Parts: sequence; structure tokens; C-alpha cells
Amino acid sequence: MKKPQKGTSTRPTQLPFIQRVRDVVIKPEEMLTFQRALEGMDPAVRGDFKASSVAVVRALGWLRDDQQRPVDPDEQQARFEKLTAMLVRFEAIRQLVDLEQFRAYRMPSADPDEPLLGEEFLHVGAAAPLIAAPDGDLSFDPDDFARRMLEHSQADGTG
Repeated sequence: MKKPQKGTSTRPTQLPFIQRVRDVVIKPEEMLTFQRALEGMDPAVRGDFKASSVAVVRALGWLRDDQQRPVDPDEQQARFEKLTAMLVRFEAIRQLVDLEQFRAYRMPSADPDEPLLGEEFLHVGAAAPLIAAPDGDLSFDPDDFARRMLEHSQADGTG
């Protein structure tokens, strides 16, 4: 068996970051918890990345005031990648909410710049494939996402 070249690794953490983010499995409930954590924040600090991240990490039960044991480095890396994947998916969803085909799924919000996402967005956004946009960001294909939204709403009886 041929040895890997020096400096190369087959460990998952060595895969390209975008591929790792795309491959993270997110549950719809985690997306909902993420959104609720942000909704519960003071709007003045909601845009602060560190404050938002801490709120989400606490809501997911990953950080408690009484936590004494150190987190295993592999578990810490997996949590970081999951949090990053959720942030990327939320940003990709936000790119879609103003498109005409998705307006019916928006929910009223006290902050017009931050519309609440209906659960359909969160369910579909948790599993829909992310694609690399021309600008290098990850996004959802709007037509594929719309098809998945329709399928989801028909499956749960709302479409």
C-alpha cells in the first residue's frame, strides 16, 4: 500500500472547507432552534456575529453555564462545522426570501429587514443541496428550492 505524500491527509478536517460545510447533516429542528435563538435576541445585538453565535450555541445545548468538562477536540470541530453550516444555510435562505416565488412563505416580523422564515424554509433549507454561486458563496438553486418547498407543503397538507 502506497503511503500518502507528506503534508496530505485523508482526515475529514482536511477536506476543502466548502465540501465539509455542504456535507454537514442538519436537522430541521436544529434550524428552528437556531431561528428561535436569534428571534429571542435584542435586535440591536442580533447582527453581532459573536453574540449571535453564543446565543445559538446555548440554544442548541452546546454551552451551559454549569458545563465543567472540556469538550473533545473532534466534537468541538464537528460543532463548529455544524454551526457554520447552519449560518451558511440561513444566509442562503435569506437570499431567496425576497424572490417572488417565496414571498408567500414569509412570516410577519417586527423587524422588516429580518423576516421570520416559515417552517417550510427551515425544513427544506436543512436538507436542500448547496451549490457554489458564481461569486464563490454557497447558495441554493432557486428553482430546485421552490420545487422542494412545494413538495414539502404538499406532503404536510399545506400545499
